Amino acid sequence: QGNPTGGSSTAVDLSFATLDYIYNDYVTFVGGDMLLPLGTYSERSAGWLNKIPDDPLVRDFLPGSGVGVQLRGALPLGDSAQSIAYSVYAVNGPSSTQTNNVAYADQLDLGGNVGDTPNWHADPSAGGRIGWFKPWKPHYDLELGVSGQTGAWNNGGDLLWSAAVLDYAAHFSPYVEVKGEYINTWQQTSTQGTVHPRGWWIQAGYKLAGLDLDYPLVNNVELVARYDNENDGLGNKTDRYTGGFVYYFSSTLWLEGDYEYLYSRGPDALPPNAYVFQLSYGF
Repeated sequence: QGNPTGGSSTAVDLSFATLDYIYNDYVTFVGGDMLLPLGTYSERSAGWLNKIPDDPLVRDFLPGSGVGVQLRGALPLGDSAQSIAYSVYAVNGPSSTQTNNVAYADQLDLGGNVGDTPNWHADPSAGGRIGWFKPWKPHYDLELGVSGQTGAWNNGGDLLWSAAVLDYAAHFSPYVEVKGEYINTWQQTSTQGTVHPRGWWIQAGYKLAGLDLDYPLVNNVELVARYDNENDGLGNKTDRYTGGFVYYFSSTLWLEGDYEYLYSRGPDALPPNAYVFQLSYGF
């Protein structure tokens, strides 16, 4: 793209890029700029896979990706069809926008030690997830998971940023889905002690095809609803209520529309409500 000074620049926005090597049936090596298994949202629901156009508010407290290496896989539990999924990883971790030796809470950069920030500390972060999956029959299943990450974030490499996430997902038929996450984070600072951003979200969907009506336009609709909550640890709290629909033109082309009501309080309160629409295409 051009600029007023007569020069030019190029920018590339890459969500993730990995090299995966399947070592055996139970272990896969992953290297590169990875989506992080902090909960399941980044890997399974973000982007065009999200049935509500915007992310849960509390996901802003977590990094979506990191540069590093990972081992992951799943182990069956006997002949019960249950399984345990696992992942362990080391990545560059969060960084900061510090320009001095004092680290404030709002200087946290969850994008990691890459880009134009002045922080180049050499301390990696480590994390992982373990999850339990139990199916009862086709389209009836439950998954529970716990994950976390910890590592230095400031220029000096002596202040920690840590996160813990509980995730859950259930299917009660081919037409009913419920999922969500509870997220806790801890950020050590120079002057504010340990700041504790946290929150949770729950989302449900019902496909009207479950009504077994002979109306194709109705059968292509899924009703969705979400409640999400965040507390940034700095005096701002928000509750958001979302209701809407997904219309499936095909399995990869969706029209999403929602109404959001926000109850926000604090010095940086968010606007009270909004209509949100999105046309998503996956390939």
